[in-house]
Amino acid sequence: MSESSKYKRLISNTAMIAVGSFGSKILKYLLVRFYTELLTTDQYGLAENLTETAILLIPIISLGIADAVHRFLMDSSYSQKDVFSSGIVAWIIGSLILAVVIPILASINYFHDYVWLILLYISASIFHSLCSQFAISLNKFGLGAVAGIANTLTMLLCNILFLLPLNMGVTGYVLSVIVADVVAALILIFALKLWRYVDLTAVQKETLKKMLRFSIPLIPTAVFWWIINVSDKFMVTYFISESANGIYSAAYKIPSLIMFVSGIFLAAWKNSAISEFGNDETGKFYSNVFKTSSGMYFMVSSVLIAGTPILVRLLFSDEYQSAWVYVPILTAAMVFYNCSSFFGSIYTVVKKSTYSLYTSLAGAVLNVVLNFILLTTYKDAYGAALATLVCYIAVFVIRAISVRKFIDFDTAPLKTTLNSVLIIGQVALVTLRPKFWFIGGIVFALIIIALNVKPFVILALNILKKLKNRRKTV
Repeated sequence: MSESSKYKRLISNTAMIAVGSFGSKILKYLLVRFYTELLTTDQYGLAENLTETAILLIPIISLGIADAVHRFLMDSSYSQKDVFSSGIVAWIIGSLILAVVIPILASINYFHDYVWLILLYISASIFHSLCSQFAISLNKFGLGAVAGIANTLTMLLCNILFLLPLNMGVTGYVLSVIVADVVAALILIFALKLWRYVDLTAVQKETLKKMLRFSIPLIPTAVFWWIINVSDKFMVTYFISESANGIYSAAYKIPSLIMFVSGIFLAAWKNSAISEFGNDETGKFYSNVFKTSSGMYFMVSSVLIAGTPILVRLLFSDEYQSAWVYVPILTAAMVFYNCSSFFGSIYTVVKKSTYSLYTSLAGAVLNVVLNFILLTTYKDAYGAALATLVCYIAVFVIRAISVRKFIDFDTAPLKTTLNSVLIIGQVALVTLRPKFWFIGGIVFALIIIALNVKPFVILALNILKKLKNRRKTV
């Protein structure tokens, strides 16, 4: 494949995933105001903790098999039926863990009335993920876009129905996601006729063993990432209050836009990274993609930080306005999270999932320790936000060093360091709010954009040039 074709395919796949994902993700931002008007800070905090608990349990119950299904389907030496059937078998085995999980959750008063909701969320998410990973591995990005649009519309309709006329509160909030996942999964099943790839009696034990050998280290990895991403919310609830967690959780919605952009790109990138691995141009290709994607994260993040006061006023009701102080810190943290996720995808490419385990373990331990120290020191969720930022920076640095053992590519250390210093300086300015802080925040954003915009300008000019040439030939 020519060099230009590699990038065209990556851009095309990213665009298709964006079409499917954009609606549901943007909808969540547009509905933040809706949620914060209809749910109290206590209810919103509870709803977030329920979904995050389910997210923690998903990799445990699924044995992390969705990632293995994707990786092994990309390997032509394995049959599609064998891999997908092995994935179903692993899911069935992992589901036995539910027999242990259910009584434990039921015994905790906080979750007692919502155990059924958590279990439905887990099942629907795993169901959807397996189908989605199968489609992505076959490069069926267009079909994924259709399923994503259906997911968006279903979630919107369910939110309107469950939270307004039915007034289901927390239950309605979580149930909307569950129904949307089931609808999207059913579309993929019937479109791909996935039942043709299921034959549990024909599963090759060796294939299943290799897949589990790859996926099982991803279970503690996912748990550690959950600790890094989510434990602060539970610790805010414990050390401060449910209401404080509701406000802190709302603050996460703006930084999550960076994670949304990254998620779209990484889903497409994994396919390209695996396809292009092992050729003479691998290092150059990975270098160019990392520099461009990290530059995008820094630019988007910087713009969001500069616009924090406006975004908080637009998205949150009056009860949640104090969330603004956490937004700049969490937004910067997401940049380092996304960059470290890029490095994590390289562990997947070379099938070294244990490195994801070690690096995420280091981050999880650091996160819990810092959360305990800073939350007890500040008596405010501000301490949790700082712990998150420091933790993501640490994981990013560790991974940036370790991935060089497997693939020699340029991570642009000087430029990345400069970007990091600038973004942290902008965070300090906007958070502390000295005189002329708003203008200063905009200046920081302009500098970061100027430092990273070149590849995007070149891309835009190339597209315009091609469009111009096409018009001349018509």
